Amino acid sequence: MDGSLALAFFQTQQQCWCLDFGGRVKQASVKNMQLVGKDDPDEIILQFGKVEQDVFTMDFKPKYLSPKQAFSVCLSSFDSKLSCF
Repeated sequence: MDGSLALAFFQTQQQCWCLDFGGRVKQASVKNMQLVGKDDPDEIILQFGKVEQDVFTMDFKPKYLSPKQAFSVCLSSFDSKLSCF
């Protein structure tokens, strides 16, 4: 699987960088991310984002990632936080 992180766009009304999660993600977080296809940057392979405090959602395409791979990518976004315990 070849992919890259989706590029955010600047939302002038809110004065911040945003990604379109199609309504699935409800809160801003540095952990919010989308992995897109190398050949087709409009195809979202994995998206991970914050829904509410301490609650996240993960969506992925099994054609490209197994559940274990998708969960591992998302879990890696918590890496620095886990080392603080």
